Amino acid sequence: MCFRSGKLTMDSDPSYRPWKYDIDTHHLTCVVSNSTYYLRYSSSSSAFQGSTSTGNIYFFVKQNGSGSDDPIAVTGVSLDKTELKLEEGETATLKASVSPGNATYKAVSWSSDKTTVATVDDNGKVTAVAEGTATITVTTEDGNKTATCAVTVTKATEKPTYQLVDEPEDGGEYLIVSSNSAGSAYALKNPGGTSAGAAMDSTSVTIGADGIVKTADTDVIWTVTKNGAGFNLKNGTDTLEGKSGDVKIFNSVQYADRYWTYTENQLKHNGGNNTYIVYYDNGFKATYNSSTEKVYFYEKVSESTDPVAVTGVELDKGTMALTVGGTGTLTATVAPEDAANKNVTWSSSDTAVATVDNGIVTAVAAGTATITVTTEDGNKTATCDVTVTAPQEIESSVIELMKLKNNSSVWLIQVEAEAGKGFTYKGTAMVWSSRYEAYVIAVESATKPEPVAADFAAAGDAAAAVEYPAANDANGSKKVDMADVQYIYNLYSGKYETLEAAGDVTKVLGADINGDGVIDSKDATPILTALRGAQA
Repeated sequence: MCFRSGKLTMDSDPSYRPWKYDIDTHHLTCVVSNSTYYLRYSSSSSAFQGSTSTGNIYFFVKQNGSGSDDPIAVTGVSLDKTELKLEEGETATLKASVSPGNATYKAVSWSSDKTTVATVDDNGKVTAVAEGTATITVTTEDGNKTATCAVTVTKATEKPTYQLVDEPEDGGEYLIVSSNSAGSAYALKNPGGTSAGAAMDSTSVTIGADGIVKTADTDVIWTVTKNGAGFNLKNGTDTLEGKSGDVKIFNSVQYADRYWTYTENQLKHNGGNNTYIVYYDNGFKATYNSSTEKVYFYEKVSESTDPVAVTGVELDKGTMALTVGGTGTLTATVAPEDAANKNVTWSSSDTAVATVDNGIVTAVAAGTATITVTTEDGNKTATCDVTVTAPQEIESSVIELMKLKNNSSVWLIQVEAEAGKGFTYKGTAMVWSSRYEAYVIAVESATKPEPVAADFAAAGDAAAAVEYPAANDANGSKKVDMADVQYIYNLYSGKYETLEAAGDVTKVLGADINGDGVIDSKDATPILTALRGAQA
């Protein structure tokens, strides 16, 4: 079977036109007159065809002379790496090899014993999640054979940054990458050249959503040196060159007059009458006088820098006084200002007295406790001593104002004490914020008094400056009319079920026209009398 006149034909003497089968790409190729032809199957025409474009086909080999259909059992599995070191956020792909090579059923599954440290997908791609160690296991579905890889994840560090460029410059450092889209990709790696050259290899990299690649792997850094119309590519002492139909990495310059060019994302090596093109197809490869997939140049735009270490931490307060139920806020300042890792943790020496959450201290019970902040980098600490006191009991005079539908009473509690401290009324904690006489509203039920849904501090401040309205102006409208009578009626008949519905403290006090401490029909009498007099 061979090509004649650009067509696939059967030939009685095909020996001078050999076929080659690539087990990695499943490409069956034939070289004719310096052109490469591929045997492929076209689903549209349901036929085998010859083409200069690639297409996968598959070889099925008879396993034994008897023609038996008995499956070949799996005897084992191995991984290309037994140890893997990654930084947080990095990825790497493990490759599994099932034995024997002609096993009938080679399906495998992947698992991680600690997914909080590292995860693995169905294709063996390992993703480092957080600092720690994990074991990745591959298991054959036939025979349940296993192999493992120990993964160590460390904290992420600053790495050199690379960005996509169209043209390389003399002296620049570049990555040769398989993709220009965000996600996982591969970079051409120097596997270590010899006098006979070394086959091209690759390593995993990640292209960020911003198009940036970050890596500290020196094996993927290629330095450009101008050479006539093109440039040379070197990694350390090794040179990327083309020789004898292959592109390889040599530890010495084989052909000084041959150079690389980079045009339309094709990396081409020119020497004599031949052009070799580097491309990526499930691994970096080289082809002769033909193009397939593109590669991309990423130029180094920043150097890695050592992270700035933490030298100390301070708190804005060294002491704090709180009343049970109260809260206070501590602010931590990490030094120096440009420290790389400013993360801190908080703790309390006695959580029964005071707790702390992200710098917010809550007083639980009377006593003392020490709040400590600790830096994640360097374990630097600072402390604040917290003293918690019990609420203050205060005697209060109580004036009944009105009855509500829920058979409870609204009370006006008149208190006088220092601002900023707490007090209790019949077991219910309350606060106020005025240094003067303050009014705080609470609801007393048959069993336990509960505060109404109101801001005590705000209510206190509002009531502290109360100026009683003019006589007979029950609703505070600065005029006397039937609306004042209606407001009084609404209050004592129970129309308002909450203080918010009835109005603020000033309005409620103003409805007690006769000052007897109870709002009822007697308060409407002087208003009606005044209105009748005005109409007379």
